[in-house]
Amino acid sequence: MSHPAKQINETSHQIVNGEYDGAIISLTNTLKTLRLVLSGDAKILVPKEMEEWNDDDDDDDECMDHSESSYSLTDCFEYDFFSSPTSSSFLKTAVSVKGRNTPRSPIVDTTPCPTDSNNGDSSSSATTSATTSANGPQHQLLVTIFRDPIMVRGDHFLAPLDIQVCEELSYVAIYNLALSHHLKSVELASDPTKQYVRRLYLHKALSLYEHSHQILMKQTINVGVPVIHSMALVSNLSQIHHALGDHSKAEMCMQYLLSTMMYVIDCGKVDSLGNSMDGFFNMILPLISGDLPAPAA
Repeated sequence: MSHPAKQINETSHQIVNGEYDGAIISLTNTLKTLRLVLSGDAKILVPKEMEEWNDDDDDDDECMDHSESSYSLTDCFEYDFFSSPTSSSFLKTAVSVKGRNTPRSPIVDTTPCPTDSNNGDSSSSATTSATTSANGPQHQLLVTIFRDPIMVRGDHFLAPLDIQVCEELSYVAIYNLALSHHLKSVELASDPTKQYVRRLYLHKALSLYEHSHQILMKQTINVGVPVIHSMALVSNLSQIHHALGDHSKAEMCMQYLLSTMMYVIDCGKVDSLGNSMDGFFNMILPLISGDLPAPAA
């Protein structure tokens, strides 16, 4: 049985490469394994034991339950976002807004398009434009997705799983599963015949993001850079709410992102955001500058 951390890392590469369907299948199976381990119904072999077990199939003692482990992964378990060397961590998307301009959100003059051709970040200037449909004026709203999946680091392959690490791995797997559904919905956005399926992916991503957030809030060990995890999550939730037409909730997400960014700056923790600082700053720039389109009359 492959170690869940190894499975998660393999699917992170799939997500970066745009293989969302494969990532969804693999992560779903990984979560099933983790649930079995947490319930006590599955046993996980560490690599050394796997080799010995393959040499002696009759030796049942080589299979070690997480409850039998005298060594915990907690002290060496880490995870962080995995960025593609060839594309930005921030994916621009355009969603339709009918009937009014959305305050505190940049409006772009563009046709509905799931991604921009340059795969750049959200730093480009926004202009206001509207088209007329049967339901009234329709605007194209520029919103951004933080598209980096999470990868597991540390000596996670050298010891059996314990309960706490299974919970940590569950957070990572659920977040990446949410991201896979989210990016799949973007892939479907340009196909007018698949909008119902697209919304199903969006609702699934929303549910999974919220679940992953609940798990993250329960964690007690210090992992990587937790602030950026919260910022990535709320940014993506904002995009989903806009895509589903719930602009009030999207606005709340961006206000939270602004508050978090101010906290990071005030505490001198800007370095913890690494190369993502500019991307997040550009997302909240309309809130800071006040250069916002006025609501339609």
